[in-house]
Amino acid sequence: MTLIIEDLPQLFTTALSKMPICCDCGGYLDTLTKASLPMVGQGDYDEDDLDAYWYLDNPDLISEIAQKYGWPVGSTPKRWDEGPGKRKSMQAIEQAREGLSAFGTKIRDLDGWASYMRDNNIPPNLWDAYATTMVGSLSESDKTGITTGTPTMGCRIGGKRCNKCYAAQTENAMPGYYKNAWSHLRQLGTNPILHASALAYLLAKNPEYRGNMGGDYQNVSHMAHALSVAAASPDTHHWLHTKEVPDLVQYLSQFEKFSPEWYNAIPENVDIRFSQPYDHMGPWDATQKDWVELLDPNDPTKGVHPRINPSKTGSDEGKENVFNCPTTLGIKDLEGEGIKSCKQANCRYCRGGRGTVNFVPHHGGRHNVEMANKEGEQQRAYTTEEFAQAQAQGQQDYYDRMENIPTLDELINRSENTAFDVVWCDIRKKE
Repeated sequence: MTLIIEDLPQLFTTALSKMPICCDCGGYLDTLTKASLPMVGQGDYDEDDLDAYWYLDNPDLISEIAQKYGWPVGSTPKRWDEGPGKRKSMQAIEQAREGLSAFGTKIRDLDGWASYMRDNNIPPNLWDAYATTMVGSLSESDKTGITTGTPTMGCRIGGKRCNKCYAAQTENAMPGYYKNAWSHLRQLGTNPILHASALAYLLAKNPEYRGNMGGDYQNVSHMAHALSVAAASPDTHHWLHTKEVPDLVQYLSQFEKFSPEWYNAIPENVDIRFSQPYDHMGPWDATQKDWVELLDPNDPTKGVHPRINPSKTGSDEGKENVFNCPTTLGIKDLEGEGIKSCKQANCRYCRGGRGTVNFVPHHGGRHNVEMANKEGEQQRAYTTEEFAQAQAQGQQDYYDRMENIPTLDELINRSENTAFDVVWCDIRKKE
């Protein structure tokens, strides 16, 4: 595939509203300004003139909208999307899904981003900046590392089924992340093939990537896009979470079950965690056919594919057969500080553990909180005594992991370890 980009440096100007790109999906790459937007200070305006993404294209307008509605400036984009702008925001999500469909439904080979840049005579010192613009920005979290996400407004299986959505809370608490999620979605739908090449290029610089920090896959093509990015960045471990199990089942159904093609449909550097459609459910009490199809019939705590495994939130069944996420237990590190991140806990179970991980319900610094079950009733998954036992076990598991961490030199000399392991070892106390 040959990419022709006319005047690519104008991505970083406000002179053009669109730039044609010749590629398989025939999309357009939006730039930073829309001519239809009013300028700040011009007085009255009609909200119908504000397209979706207006706060990305004209951020100076945010303060004016915030003042008009009496909203805090930071939360104005999200309040707008969920209020006056909801119709156009939902239309934008549907348009992004249509654009993503051009990618196809299977892993595809991606041309390298560096080749695109060389073909268009872009100097190497600008390649990262252009890739970031094409991706719509990456985010980073102390808990998960490098990540991307889409707006929670675009969730299909989740949404109203999620009793307390941590990703929506993140959108509220981190306005910058919320705008990144919308920027990422726009670019996904604009040119998914070029987006995938740019994302693979950026992720190849990192040992670990967390997909879907918020939001979820928009369709089967989006899932194929994510797996193509993984295949094109084989030295990066891709840690992907989803509730969109029907899409995952549909994706795998394209291959004969247990055939080499079926196994290879999930690249070796990928670990997928699929969660249940409602809070307070375990994989073994899922009622929908699609969820059951992804479980190992001989051991329902594991996924049917070696690189797919279940997670649950707050189920009161089968607690003895799962691994409790240490960041949800309220345990403490060696210095007596509360553990809030995977790195702090020295834990990688989500990222490759063969079995079910349980995210004990928690929010706002509280643990074992009440959450709705699938009938909508609020209840705790653990009694006070059960939670104390789980917490004590989680604390002991943490101490055991910390006692068995190799030195940095030992880890570097082990060929089977990744750069990510070395990074984690480096931040631990060494012998």
